[in-house]
Amino acid sequence: MSTLEQWRFEPDGGDWDDVLRRARRRLPFGRAALAVAAALVVAGPALGLVGSLGSGHSHPRLTAALSGPGGATGTFTALAPGFWVAKHGGRRVPFMHTRPLLIGWNVRAPGTVTSVRLGATTLCDPCTKPRGVLLMKPRPALRLLTGKPVVTVTAGGTTLRGTLVVR
Repeated sequence: MSTLEQWRFEPDGGDWDDVLRRARRRLPFGRAALAVAAALVVAGPALGLVGSLGSGHSHPRLTAALSGPGGATGTFTALAPGFWVAKHGGRRVPFMHTRPLLIGWNVRAPGTVTSVRLGATTLCDPCTKPRGVLLMKPRPALRLLTGKPVVTVTAGGTTLRGTLVVR
């Protein structure tokens, strides 16, 4: 007997009515509930990564409360479109695009702002305005924004410092 004869189709070879009847049968409620629960367990962590943190903003706000000698205070605020922080299993996980990151920043401090530093990165020195934009490559930007850098602002002859946090 050849292989072709062995695999030959026989029209009366099976109980097709039984096969079709079993295919139309519905899953019992327990099996359907188990399938839905399994899908949620598998997709749950992925759904948690989609939600971004923040107060109604699609991108997190980076802020630093500045303080200096004699009770002088100020604020540093930055917004970086293309940078997200997601909550996953109680941890905050940073994400960003692979293209250069644009970081817009603003300082409110008493007196005229003369210099602003974010970690080891100089944003302006001398400053013409208390705000600006910084364009950074993705890797250095991620290290800078997630390392809780110290913001140092010189305004009105006073040096103010604060730690950058994600809100």
